[in-house]
Order: sequence, then C-alpha cells, then structure tokens
Amino acid sequence: MTSAANPFRGCHGQAQLVRAGLGTEAHGQPKVVRGTRQGILRLPLVFACLVAILFLAGCDGASSTISSDSNDISADTGAPDADIPTDSGGGKPPDAGVADAGSYPPLVPVTIPIDGQVLYPVNLDGNAGPFLLVVDTGAVRTAVETTLLRNVQNGVGVITIDFGSGNVFSDYEVLAADLTEAKDHIGISIHGLIGQDIFSELYFGLDYRTSAAVVTETAPEEAPPGFSTEEGIVVPYVVDGNLGIPLVEARVGGKTARLIADTGSGVTILTRSFVEPSLLDSGLSGYLWYTSYGSDPATIVRITSIDVGGAVAEGTWAVVVPDDHHLRPVFDALGVAVDGFLGYPFYRRFFTAIDVAAGRWEFYSYNDLPHVPAGEWDRVGVEIAREGGEVVIDMVFSPSDAEAKGVSAGDVLRAIDGQGVEGKGLDDLRLELRGVPGETRTLVVSNEGVDREVEVSVDRLLP
Repeated sequence: MTSAANPFRGCHGQAQLVRAGLGTEAHGQPKVVRGTRQGILRLPLVFACLVAILFLAGCDGASSTISSDSNDISADTGAPDADIPTDSGGGKPPDAGVADAGSYPPLVPVTIPIDGQVLYPVNLDGNAGPFLLVVDTGAVRTAVETTLLRNVQNGVGVITIDFGSGNVFSDYEVLAADLTEAKDHIGISIHGLIGQDIFSELYFGLDYRTSAAVVTETAPEEAPPGFSTEEGIVVPYVVDGNLGIPLVEARVGGKTARLIADTGSGVTILTRSFVEPSLLDSGLSGYLWYTSYGSDPATIVRITSIDVGGAVAEGTWAVVVPDDHHLRPVFDALGVAVDGFLGYPFYRRFFTAIDVAAGRWEFYSYNDLPHVPAGEWDRVGVEIAREGGEVVIDMVFSPSDAEAKGVSAGDVLRAIDGQGVEGKGLDDLRLELRGVPGETRTLVVSNEGVDREVEVSVDRLLP
C-alpha cells in the first residue's frame, strides 16, 4: 500500500530514506578540526536535486525527509522504546564495553533489528539517551532528527555527538532530518544517520555476530577478537565522485557488478542481468520496490554466492529489480553506472571494518553464523509495518498461503493467535509470524473497518 504522502514505501527493508540532500545552496568546502566542522559539503546541483534515494534500502518501508524548514518537522525523538526487539543488544551507553581481546578496543553493544541496520548508541548534546545513529555508508552526510538540533537554518543544524572514548564532535553541523517513518517501519526509534563526513574521521568495526561495534579515531593494529590479521580481506574503499558514497565490484553469477556499498541497506539489490532466469522463475514475488522516484516489481531469489574482492558470501539472497528500473535515469543523470546495492545479507557474514582514512574495507569471515536464522524465510507470507498508529500488512508474498487466503496489502493486523498486536514491537510481531513450515497462525485482519479471522500456514518462502 502506498500513498502520495508516503512515496518511499517498500517492504522488508526496501524503502529509501533521504540521506544527503542539501538543496541548491552550498556553504563552502568542509573545514575539519578535531571535534568541530565549519561549513557544509558542496554538492553538485544535479546531485543535490536527486539524492533523495538511498537510505535503508533495507528497512521495512521506511522513509525520511531532509528538512529545509525546521517548522515542518514533527518527530518522535525519545529514546529507544518497546519496539526494540527483545533479542537485540541495544540500550547501553557508549562506554559500556562487552569484549576485550588484548589491546583491541572494547566493543560496545549495538542494536541490530531484523532489518539489519547497525544502530550505534551515542550521547547528543550531553544527554545520554541513548540515541541511536545508523552506521550508514550509503549516507553522504550525517543527519540528525531536527528537533534535537540547535540553530537549524536552511536544513542544517548544530549538535555535539559523543561516540564515547573521547571521540566527540563538538558543535558539529549536520543535516536536519525527519526520521519519523523509520520508526514506523523498522520498529525502533532512529535519531540520525552517520555519513561519509564522520566515516572520514573515525574507524568503525562492526561485529554482526555479537551485536557489538567499536569506534576509534585510528584503526587498531590488532585484528578483531577471535581473528588473526592474516584472516582480514582488504577491499578498497572507493567513494564515487558523483554519488559521494562508496562503490565496490562484486562477482555475481560469473559477472562483475558495480554495487553501492551500503551498510544502511537491509537488502542486497541486483539488476536482472546478473541473475539466471531460472532463479527468477523460482523466486519469491509480491515485493514492490518504492522510492520517491517511482516503483518497480521485484523478485527475491537465493544467490549462489557474491564475491567482493575475495570476501565471499555463499547462499545469500537478494532483491532483483528490472535492468531499466525507475532509478536508472537518476544514475544516468549523475553519470554513474550502478548495478545495485550491497546490503545486510552480505555484511552479516563478516566482522566488517570501515577504515576510510586508509581507503579500505576489511572483512573477517565468520566460521559459524549463529546470528543468521536458518529459518528466516520460514514465515507467514506477509510483511508488516506501522501506519497511523496501527500495524498494517505492507506486502503479501507470492506464492504463499496468505496470498491464497485473500490477505491483502493495506489490511490492518489486529491479532496473531488470539493475542492483540497493541504495545508489541514490530520485530517481536515478525518473530511471531515465523515458524516451522506447516504450522498455522490465526490472524485477525481488518479491511475498511470489517474484521475477519483467517488461518494461514507458515510457508518456506525462499528455499
């Protein structure tokens, strides 16, 4: 279901948030002093007009706008609430380390929702919160909720961001953002996005297996806990001059794809030319990819492997979109050849280090994957989101029993197995919809105010 008021809608991680739009005004090149930034990035005019495409190519339909007028913003800026999944590692202040291996810096607990974004806890203007910022290599500029900022003018405000361990950006200029709908679709309050300006200043190490991360001013000399330096696979971190975000080359099906390397994306996206027709024939349809520029039907498929510079993810999955998808004219206007996005299904296979100062990614392959659910696609064939305070059916997958039983996108979900959905986090509800193929769930759904009860099977949606 979509509307003119919500043009970014998507499913299971597939709507995009605005990440870098500054409008047409530029205030000079950035001048970076430790902890302070004066001025904002100068972006090409065409980019400033077209950048509203990229965030969370992997949230459950999330969308966002960058404000040009602080009076237009209405956002929930509270600390993470009941929508944080019960199995997440969030809610700890930035200095709460959870691991120590020799002199490797202590890891900080982070929240990683089912959608896969790494949400790093920070203090903002001296307030502990904790406030959660998305570690988002797909963001050109750092953005923070408008209502948290000081001196907001022309879509830019000032705030002090404290990552802990002395990594403080004082009176730092960031984009003013409305992330209200991100909470509705991811299910967790998000207070900002970490962009390339901060990545260029700090090293980030992301441990998806333990839901932890490290942020330091310089890259550690030691390998992450549990790894040796020899196990690290180094891939160049190359920021495209037109997009302002990193691209990588990935081998998929014997072909080389140029992908936006996007840790803020909950899905990997490929164009059809990189996927065998037989995979598409047996794939999962019912997925609709939306951005502010339009939409395309998409298919979810199991990919044999994706190889990024020797970092290989086997048996992963991807969203496949048409070669002539609706963003193609945008990329063409920017003069950039892009074949998709590299997202969470890839990164979670590795301890992923982002070292922009050295121009490199480092991938340390996990030898086991306890954090990757074996049955993540064993579920009722729907995706859910919040809209207007209610839980709605955002997508219905095909083939699925839910589709056969007449469950429709736009239906309001009232209850699962006799338990109302009110007060429950989206990730908790998503887990209730998972199960063993052949099990059933009794849903109460409402359409135009009329409730009906329907028993639907848990399907293995993606073998």
